[in-house]
Amino acid sequence: MKNLTPLVHNSLKHEMDIKSINDSDTECLKEIKEVLKKYNSLDRFGITLLHKHFELDKDEILIEAVDEENRIQIIKPFKIEEVEKMEGEVIETSWALIDEKEAILACRRKCVKTGEGHYNSHVFGS
Repeated sequence: MKNLTPLVHNSLKHEMDIKSINDSDTECLKEIKEVLKKYNSLDRFGITLLHKHFELDKDEILIEAVDEENRIQIIKPFKIEEVEKMEGEVIETSWALIDEKEAILACRRKCVKTGEGHYNSHVFGS
């Protein structure tokens, strides 16, 4: 669990301040689909509307936790030092292509997986 970097989450607009996907996005999405198809990545990457619901502290990242038995998914801020102590593999699950000069990724969200599935003990107390 190395290379945990703070998110650039706070630079996103609040979800109430952005417009939903609409017909004006069709051509852009078609082009993105063609690029993913070219690189045989249609089943690996998708699109998400970049937004936030609240500010994160500088020492926090968002972690996706799953209670598979009860079919609950929670995305919650954790202190980076807490995540570094979790057992399991940190898998980045959401990125933003924020640098206009290069295709640099800034991770927005991570998922911690263990051998048994998703990591949930810090969220669900199990």
